[in-house]
Amino acid sequence: AQQGATTVETYVTGRISEAQSIAANSIISNPKLPLEQRLAELRRQLGLDIYRRLSIADAEGNSVTMDGTTLNISDRVYFVESMKGKSFVTDPFISRVDNSMVIVFSVPIIHENNVVGVLYATYDADVLSLMTDQIKLNNSGSTYMLSSQGVVIAHDNRELVYNRTNDIENAKDNAKLDKLARLEAQMVAGQTGTGEYSYNGVAKYMGYCPVGDTGWSISATSTKKEVFSKLNSVSTILLGLVVATSFIIAFVMSKSRVLTSDLKRQKVSTLRIAEFMNLLAITIKLDGTILTSNRHAEEGLMYFSKFAQRDIKNLNELLSEEEREKLSMVASSMSGQSGGVSFELALSYGNSRTIFVYCTIVCDKEDDNVLEILAIDITGRVEQENKLQRSFKELTQVYGELAASEDRIRQLAFKDPLTGLPNRIALYDIIDKALNGSDKPDKCALVYMDLDNFKYVNDSFGHLSGDLLLEEIGSRLRSAIPPEDTVARFEGDEFVIFIPKYSNIDEIRSRLDAISRIFNEPFKVMKNTLYVSVSSGISLYPYHATSTEGLIKSSDVAMYRAKNDGKNKHIVFKQEMDKDFSERIDMENGLRKAIEGKEFLLYYQPQLDLRTGDIIGFEALLRWMRPGYGLIAPLKFIGIAEETGLIMQIGRWVLQTACEFMKELNDTKNSSYKVSVNISVVQLMQGDFVSMVKEILEITGFSARLLELELTESRLLEMVELNMQKLIELRSHGVQISIDDFGKGFSSLSYLKQLPIDTLKIDKSFVDDIPGNDNSMIESIIHIGHRRNLAVVAEGVEKREQVEFLARYECDRVQGYYFSKPVPENMVRKLIEEGP
Repeated sequence: AQQGATTVETYVTGRISEAQSIAANSIISNPKLPLEQRLAELRRQLGLDIYRRLSIADAEGNSVTMDGTTLNISDRVYFVESMKGKSFVTDPFISRVDNSMVIVFSVPIIHENNVVGVLYATYDADVLSLMTDQIKLNNSGSTYMLSSQGVVIAHDNRELVYNRTNDIENAKDNAKLDKLARLEAQMVAGQTGTGEYSYNGVAKYMGYCPVGDTGWSISATSTKKEVFSKLNSVSTILLGLVVATSFIIAFVMSKSRVLTSDLKRQKVSTLRIAEFMNLLAITIKLDGTILTSNRHAEEGLMYFSKFAQRDIKNLNELLSEEEREKLSMVASSMSGQSGGVSFELALSYGNSRTIFVYCTIVCDKEDDNVLEILAIDITGRVEQENKLQRSFKELTQVYGELAASEDRIRQLAFKDPLTGLPNRIALYDIIDKALNGSDKPDKCALVYMDLDNFKYVNDSFGHLSGDLLLEEIGSRLRSAIPPEDTVARFEGDEFVIFIPKYSNIDEIRSRLDAISRIFNEPFKVMKNTLYVSVSSGISLYPYHATSTEGLIKSSDVAMYRAKNDGKNKHIVFKQEMDKDFSERIDMENGLRKAIEGKEFLLYYQPQLDLRTGDIIGFEALLRWMRPGYGLIAPLKFIGIAEETGLIMQIGRWVLQTACEFMKELNDTKNSSYKVSVNISVVQLMQGDFVSMVKEILEITGFSARLLELELTESRLLEMVELNMQKLIELRSHGVQISIDDFGKGFSSLSYLKQLPIDTLKIDKSFVDDIPGNDNSMIESIIHIGHRRNLAVVAEGVEKREQVEFLARYECDRVQGYYFSKPVPENMVRKLIEEGP
């Protein structure tokens, strides 16, 4: 699998390098050249490789292929990533050009140090399968690849690729795929390992590992029978050798004993018989001095003489201390005996090879001080035995490692490697057994938790800090719940608690209170102090659902309601939430289409100098003209845009469009109107936010001192330390910073001295109370703002009495329906000319 991964990674790297080389072409990378000239160069480059097609896209995602086909790819992930300056390779997907399944390698087009577009090379998706076809363990083996989502992207069975097969998902409805799904879950998690599974009734074995930084994983598989056939063959051969050599030894022993018996009986020369039987024959004194030896023994002695560089005169010279002791003990035991003794001896000298012999020794009948030795060279047999022992030791180690790997794989399949908590698969198994077992509960509950703003931690402190935070949260959750409950890491920053039994709703509240307490305390992560909140949804069995999937879905829906209602709260599922959740999904899908379909509009509400009554600027307000729904206010969709990350594209469009329009308005009116643009904290948290603002100001030519960025106080204070440097840098560039909904944040006054801001906006909720019995909050905000040399703006002004009150306390600027509602671009000029 690792060799296969290297092959695929090398291929991907090669394709990316080729695309980068083409993108660096001076003609293709120059956006100022005519499109036809760039296309002609693109067609010329086609001969470099087996591309299906080459295409270029501008910064807005408007793309043209070699044959002149045009389409917009701004929603494609490869375009988005490459516009960030990254090279990217996609999973197989259906092309909009010809509806074929393709993969795309994309790279940024850079001109004068700026990303001005994207070049992307399109290949048939089969190119991955053609590679894996050549990577096999053996004749019965196959190799395939999975995407980061567990979808098959390369396989010798192409139907699995075309049908986007996902065994991890399919295993939910097919228990036979359970083992395979668990292994593939480890593949998707980026693990390297091995394991067994069964597919269509055949026992199989696989090895798997990730493919570089692609997010893909590769697996080489084979039938278990063939994988272990070679090991079994080795065992059989070695076992046969043991049996054969044992038989030979037994034969030699019997022959040697017969010979010695015959020699004593018939007085026949031992040396002559030994010569006939190809045995080594030697006579020695008790002290080891060699008296006689036959030809075979002489050859052996001559071998050792080469290392000694002299003749060997005493057998003890060839024996280790242990072997000498063995020979001495045998010789002592032979005194006065007529029979022979058989045993093994190891002969060596210095660095020589060790010669093993099997001996039978008898005492000379006429002289008890002389020993006659018959021996057979068994070196080959001993070496085979040693090899056999090493092989069996290696086999034992292999089987032990396999068993350990299987245990580890089983553990990883059911445990989250980061937190040590049960994972999603284990959670499903635990709940299924509880709901379908003999001890089926009358009532149980599920708490689905999602960390609020966890993405900020990853973006600001890095993924290592994010992992450490998750690890600590898992530990705290484990200690906060009773032992009979199960807490699992479901995925990402989501945790689920399964409560198998409860008596009343107060027990559930008690669990939730314990959970809330662990999040009230800060988390210390790599010298940083982090405050994290959690939104939770609760579903109850059997009231909300009677299946595992149903309980998880219901609690998930309730969790999203908690998110939408302001986060950091627990909400119990209600049936009407299903409709709300469906509407949310519909809204999310609609937002994705809205970006491509250019359905967003900007409306502008004037801001007036309260002393002169003149319009001095406008607040740009986003609206969504959704087909079939009409005009939709941001309150209904901004939260979804933030959660899905779409806010980055939308926010950039808002900022650039507002700057372009105000630049044009100021040029035609010879004026200096400011524009105020709302910025999401999610945008501010992006590493390139400051450079993005500077880039837009440079592109549009709009003056930085006329741009005011509005940030919501309550959201900004959640991550004030992380955002401070960015605000300082923006102000140093001339951009003004405004705090929206001032006065509602719990730490407003304590942080006011630290924040690099220019303007305070009084929240509409305070203005609505004018005239009233107690307007001290507004007086305080105006007073505090002026003491800090900050401009103060009141929004939501709708009555004359409110205007008079604000003027009396010297509020600087006002906006609201009393003067003008937000108007589209074509009404702004009329508003300026006629007055609000």
